Amino acid sequence: MHNGRAQSTPATNYIRHYQNEIHSEHSQRIMKFLFICVALTLIMISSVIAGLGYLGLRRITDWNSNRKARMEWRRNTRENAIAQRRQYLEGNLSTEIRNTIPDAFYTYDGFRDWWRMPLVFPYQLKCINTHDRANVETYNPDYPVANPNKSSQHIFGGVVRLATDNTILVYERRNGATQVYGILIYATGELTEFNEKDKLWKAAGDAGYTQEYSLLTVKELFRYYYNWDQVFDDSHR
Repeated sequence: MHNGRAQSTPATNYIRHYQNEIHSEHSQRIMKFLFICVALTLIMISSVIAGLGYLGLRRITDWNSNRKARMEWRRNTRENAIAQRRQYLEGNLSTEIRNTIPDAFYTYDGFRDWWRMPLVFPYQLKCINTHDRANVETYNPDYPVANPNKSSQHIFGGVVRLATDNTILVYERRNGATQVYGILIYATGELTEFNEKDKLWKAAGDAGYTQEYSLLTVKELFRYYYNWDQVFDDSHR
């Protein structure tokens, strides 16, 4: 008697088994394909990340190398400039005197609200609160350059314009409405002042002054000295 259901026969069972195998094989192929796609994607992402990491590392390495090269160049430039200034300013000093001068005399530029600049040892310029005026002082090497209260002795102040070579300081100074010009002979400490600029240059020339006959502001002279990229000597202007 027929009950309405399909009867299983060896043929239908075989067909179903065959269909199941085909479906399973197809699923495996899809899974393999997906696995390969995922693997290739991961490899590509890893390669991109590795490439970016390499480029980043190269950039960091190059930047660090360039930074070190710039630092080395600045250090060498500064050292050479200081050596040049020292050689020039000590050109007329004895070996005995040169041996007493600390390195800081040529490099220490002050602290906070006061600034200094070396001249021919033992003379130096010192500014307080402003670069508009400077004092001419002498330095005592028994004390640190950074301690001007002990190491520096005031000679005269009010200097607003000046120039120097390694033998003579020429300057203009003001005290209220009074304006005078003067020369300081480094070797002897002799100080002479004049009421007229023409007399200043006449006396400076007679004493062997080698710079051009013009005066700089205090700030300009400081800038010339501490510009390590520039030579500081008779031709520094």
